[in-house]
Amino acid sequence: AQIAALIAALQEKQMEIETVEQSHEDDLLAEFLERARREKMAELERIRADLDVVVGDMRLLEDRRGQGFIRDVLERCKDEQHMPADMLSKRRKLEANFAELQERYLRINAATPADHPNATGEGRSGVVRGFAEDLYKFSRYNGFVVKATLKHGSRDNENSTGTGEVYNASNIVSSIEFDRDCEFIATAGVMKRIKIFELQNITNNLVDIHYPVKEMVTRAKLSCLSWNSYIRSHLASSDYEGVVTLWDTQVCQAVAEFEEHDKRAWSVDFSKISPTNFVSGSDDGRVKLWSTTHASSVFTIENRANICCVKFSPEVPQHVAYGSADHAVYLYDIRNIRKPLFTFRDHSKAVSYVKFLDGETLVSASTDSTLKMWNLRTGQLDRTFTGHRNDKNFVGLSVNADADYVACGSETNSVYTYYRELPRPFLAHRFGAANPLTGEETEDDAAQFVSSVCWNPKVPTQLLAANSQGTIKLLELKS
Repeated sequence: AQIAALIAALQEKQMEIETVEQSHEDDLLAEFLERARREKMAELERIRADLDVVVGDMRLLEDRRGQGFIRDVLERCKDEQHMPADMLSKRRKLEANFAELQERYLRINAATPADHPNATGEGRSGVVRGFAEDLYKFSRYNGFVVKATLKHGSRDNENSTGTGEVYNASNIVSSIEFDRDCEFIATAGVMKRIKIFELQNITNNLVDIHYPVKEMVTRAKLSCLSWNSYIRSHLASSDYEGVVTLWDTQVCQAVAEFEEHDKRAWSVDFSKISPTNFVSGSDDGRVKLWSTTHASSVFTIENRANICCVKFSPEVPQHVAYGSADHAVYLYDIRNIRKPLFTFRDHSKAVSYVKFLDGETLVSASTDSTLKMWNLRTGQLDRTFTGHRNDKNFVGLSVNADADYVACGSETNSVYTYYRELPRPFLAHRFGAANPLTGEETEDDAAQFVSSVCWNPKVPTQLLAANSQGTIKLLELKS
């Protein structure tokens, strides 16, 4: 009897425990379901709000274009066989990138409510037209046309006087730059030569090989070039020995050499607004400001890690940005170099390039395979661009004259182009490998990479791109 009573007591205790556990389970389930309901209701409210804006924007469009406009467009889109080729290409690009475009549209909605005037005071109609402009700029071009191909390669036999150049493995082009008037192109790289090409000769002459009009031999491998915006013939270079050199390209001679860096100098840049000033950055962790009127540097910014790139603002003459091996981007006002105006830390590897889109926007490139766009008014990250591959090499970065498109190289031997408002590339152009004897392109070589890019400052659709075999292409955006 005692055993039966004990068993009954244990069973009763077990039932109590199970009842408590069931109660806890139901409590947790109730809490979860209520939270899920609230979140889904909030999500539904957001969807309803977004839908209201979409429907409102559709009404705005039909008010402007006429009732039935959207229906007519959708009817035309059903007949792809009779659709113009350029429109079909744009439509397919829209479909392929719909998620990113929708995210951009919804982000604009969040930033500018329907009843709030935009920056131009036009209200919602101005916002809608702004997004329509985004769609147009993103889908406008379908690819690049190769207008000309240059060879930066050196002769294996330096004493050769023949015209047949043999292209070896050390022909990486590290820098391409248009001069002040966009009439000449300067190229430089690890082959210890600066070559000057005339743009008109390149575009007008239908020949296989274009030769430089001038050439300057340097004592070290070159990392970067920068033309002076005032004295047309002046060109600055930085090299692997840490020397910054000022050249007169008219006479092909060095005007001055600046030798204060202790290690390799990766970058040099003339100020567009104060053309006597230029800056350089080096593996010694120093950014130096120079003047063409002084034999020594004006000041030095000390950094704890290697400096990979440095750039003057095109609109604010006192602003200098640089990228570092410590994964950060720094913006300084050179009137007060004790501390930076901003330090941007979102890259996960070394920052290889910085470029200004305008006085308030900066874009950086890193060997973490991303580009990042920074807002210089707020100090915030506006956008991260992904799609190219860049794990270890300098692959180039350039912003076009309209500040709409950003181009960079890739370790897939391709050049990628991004529209500034969207995170994915809309165009890519692949280089082929080069035959070591003729320089002609063959099947692609996975070991090659695009090493430098530069938009024409006066022609926003024209891009120069070079790869690690010394092949330079003049590319033109095509609709």
